[in-house]
Amino acid sequence: MSFITKRHICSVLSLYHEINFVKYQQRYKVTVTDGHRSVTRPRSSIKGVELLRNPALNKGTAFTLEERQHMGIHGLLPPAVVSQDVQILRVMKNIERAQDDLDRYNELMNLSDRNEKLFYRVLAGRFLKKLMPIVSVPTVGLACQKYGLVFRRPRGLFITIHDKGHIYDILCNWTEQQVKAIVVTDGERILGLGDLGAFGMGIPVGKLQLYTGN
Repeated sequence: MSFITKRHICSVLSLYHEINFVKYQQRYKVTVTDGHRSVTRPRSSIKGVELLRNPALNKGTAFTLEERQHMGIHGLLPPAVVSQDVQILRVMKNIERAQDDLDRYNELMNLSDRNEKLFYRVLAGRFLKKLMPIVSVPTVGLACQKYGLVFRRPRGLFITIHDKGHIYDILCNWTEQQVKAIVVTDGERILGLGDLGAFGMGIPVGKLQLYTGN
């Protein structure tokens, strides 16, 4: 049995923040305006279809007409502008129509893949008590057991014993620029289900979603 100590976690966090700083410097061009101050400017902004495919930026039909015209997505969405409050009601309607909790879990994860802003509005709003058993225990345990069937989009980093000596390279592959929390697991003793290996990824993902939503 392997154990992850606080020292291991701190080492991963320290290494990741070092990588994160390098990525930030690569992504932004620094222009020195005088001897005492520097200004950072983004090299490019995300627009068009790429914007709609980015779950961190996509708002779906909640984009206003002005936003659609400015961001090059006018005509790529249905013409009606729908508020997030209405979107939330539609999401809950789809969740209620699902046949079982695993389907409800998949519905929420698919929403997270498309529109993170809406996902966290749903999770942190008045439906939190109702959705807690879906994104957390007991449903997340079933989702872990069925992880190979419900896997749609990478949600974490998988580091195996065969990656010794290459962990830095793996961490460099993560694309998020601002990381405030990391949940680490070795995949063992998942909710009393035993060693689920890579299928245990559902646990740290669910915990981070709850931390973010709260």
